[in-house]
Amino acid sequence: MNPLLDDFLIRAETVMNHPVDEVLAQPALERQNVHVGVDLGTAYTVLAVLDEQRQPLAGEYRFAQVVRDGLVVDFHGAIELLSELKRNVQARLGFELTTTATTHPPGVPLAEVRATRHVVEAAGFECRRIVDEPTAANAVLQVADGAVVDIGVAQPVSLFCRVARSSTPPMKPPAGHTSRWSLPGPWI
Repeated sequence: MNPLLDDFLIRAETVMNHPVDEVLAQPALERQNVHVGVDLGTAYTVLAVLDEQRQPLAGEYRFAQVVRDGLVVDFHGAIELLSELKRNVQARLGFELTTTATTHPPGVPLAEVRATRHVVEAAGFECRRIVDEPTAANAVLQVADGAVVDIGVAQPVSLFCRVARSSTPPMKPPAGHTSRWSLPGPWI
């Protein structure tokens, strides 16, 4: 695991949904090389910005019902919401956000993944990368050999198993439609 994860999470909590007027009272930030991520989630839409050292810089999230089980069900609403989050975060930072990466749950059909890309692009971003959620989580967690567990709203008992450097064959997922296992590496 990432030994700096606790500090990262505390900083993320501090910068997310920080009131614009408090930030604008501070000196304006200079344009930086930033890393922007978007998650069109079932319960929340999130826009997060990391600085050059990949530490939380700014972000905003909002409850939304524009996506259901990884599928965009309100295309126009998703675009409007993401555009608003982008405007708010840009106002805080004092510079334009132009590129992003976005996520999708494993197993979502390619056509729906494309719909997520279209939402991101319609909100004024260049979408540089789309990755599955366990991979995105592991970019922060840095699990080398273990599991990333996502207990989400759409899939209340979703387990995403990341197997690395293992010769053990994958386990069968539990019965039921609420579990989904994603096995990257040699098992794909």
